[in-house]
Amino acid sequence: MLKKYEIIHHKDFHRVQLQGLKIKERNIFMALSFKAMNQESNLLEFDVNEIAKISNYTPTKAGDNIYKYLRETYNSLKNITIQIDKTDGFKDFILFTGIESFESTGKVQFKVNEDYKYLLNNVMKPYTIQNLFEYNKLTSKYSQLVYSMLKEWEGAKEKEFIIDDFKQRLGIEKYRMSEIDKRVFKAILKELPKYFYNLKIEKIKEGRKITKIKFTWQTQLEPLPMIEFLEAEPDTKMPVCAADDHLSCAVSGDGLLGADGQQRCQPREVLLLPLPDQPIQLHEQEPHHPT
Repeated sequence: MLKKYEIIHHKDFHRVQLQGLKIKERNIFMALSFKAMNQESNLLEFDVNEIAKISNYTPTKAGDNIYKYLRETYNSLKNITIQIDKTDGFKDFILFTGIESFESTGKVQFKVNEDYKYLLNNVMKPYTIQNLFEYNKLTSKYSQLVYSMLKEWEGAKEKEFIIDDFKQRLGIEKYRMSEIDKRVFKAILKELPKYFYNLKIEKIKEGRKITKIKFTWQTQLEPLPMIEFLEAEPDTKMPVCAADDHLSCAVSGDGLLGADGQQRCQPREVLLLPLPDQPIQLHEQEPHHPT
């Protein structure tokens, strides 16, 4: 089941050019995308408190307010394009075509390009799921971009990027590797392992030249529940089972049964374990005859 505030989108969504946006502008973009998901209308209406919450907006200086910020952000968003390569050419288009506020009612409306809707409506596999709150909590613009890039490969939990393509997608074409280490990888390894368990970055070389960047991570296992021991009240009428007697007894609600189905003895203690996914197979034992 899709969790609250998760965006499920078409793989072409990764072609949206977000490199030039600031962190808060990306947060607004992701909030708009979340709102547009599975909506037939091209008009997205928000309560300003809602968009402030899911985009993690907070004023930064005197005179700031959400309406002013949304207007400034739209001036950046209206220039965002998606660039798609086709077998017989390419297709580029803008995503948002208008904004209007209604401050007396606390509402704001965005108009979405019709061509944009297929990325978020009735999406079929292969698709990507991104968590809006996880994305908006990231404080590095590079962490945000790489978060989205890795989410596309969450099933495989590894991905190699050609170094030039990696730089282009992060908008760091002019960075040397020493700058990537300091400004990009340092932030990524600080913020992303909480969402990509045991995240590792490998530089792949051909000769002395780094040609690819490889990311690998793992599924984080849930901790096993604690085992609880409960002491059973001894039954004075029933002998306590010796250690080797357990080999020929099956656990019942009242005590231990022998292979003949008769109650044989009182258990020393009850060990509570998690129920297995598959039923336990009990094998018939030879009856134990006391000498």
